[in-house]
Amino acid sequence: TIPVMAPALSVRVVSLLGMVLLSQAALPLRSPRTTQPQGSCQSLNRVVLQRLMAPQQVRHGTRGPSEAQRRSWLLRSGAVESKDNAIQGAQNGVFDEVFQAELEQLFLWRRDVRRFKRDPVDPKALETMLLHASVAPSVGNSQPWRYVMVEDKERRQKVRENFKEANAEALADFKGEKAKKYASLKLSGLDDAPIHLAVFCDRQTGIGHGLGRRTMPETLDYSVVGSIMQLWLSGRAMGVGVGWVSIIDPQSVTEILDVPEDWKLIGYLCIGYPVEEHLDPELVRFEWQERLNLTNFMHKR
Repeated sequence: TIPVMAPALSVRVVSLLGMVLLSQAALPLRSPRTTQPQGSCQSLNRVVLQRLMAPQQVRHGTRGPSEAQRRSWLLRSGAVESKDNAIQGAQNGVFDEVFQAELEQLFLWRRDVRRFKRDPVDPKALETMLLHASVAPSVGNSQPWRYVMVEDKERRQKVRENFKEANAEALADFKGEKAKKYASLKLSGLDDAPIHLAVFCDRQTGIGHGLGRRTMPETLDYSVVGSIMQLWLSGRAMGVGVGWVSIIDPQSVTEILDVPEDWKLIGYLCIGYPVEEHLDPELVRFEWQERLNLTNFMHKR
């Protein structure tokens, strides 16, 4: 089980620093169900679409678990302390083409999930997601992420109410057809997701002794974002969906969860098994914003 801390908090704080040993049982990768997209996929980059629809044998092969997959689960046997041994077995950090193809599939299948089943998430999957999040890079190795499992019904309801207020204010920023389209979007999974996970940055942490953040203290926040992304991809690999709720007032949610004042809210995550899978992201499918080509973002100096 995941060790927890409960200082003066009435919500359960997950301490990743206390995760010493996790279950050794390896969870198999679950390939996503390829539901046909509703509407047009023409806005997707053709190469991306082709790769999403790559044959199953490319992603899974016929040889059973790949060497890369076996290496990845070495982390579970001794939690964070064993990661160096796991890395040593990774053939000097170079992974084979099968692993690279599977990794690309994982990147392309990541989704911001808003529609969740209410089924409970496998505890071992959640353990794995948190472990993978805890080995993310951080400025000065400060490890500033603080994860809060929001289990109290009253607190969850207050977060939902905060979202509704913030969403109504956001809707007022749009006019005409754009406002209608905004109102039609489902922008959170707060009602159905079995897990609510609030992710904070401890801005006053002494871990790392301040290295690397004197001129850019915001790198603490960026470190937490990186940890969230690793959790997100880890869940995706096991068929667990994650949705990042940003339409909330961070100060209000911080007060609702009664966490230390030094903690800054970075993300409020909904976690659970998705109701559906699509080849294209929801905001592309509903024509809010198409995916742009990489060339739109490249510059030279």
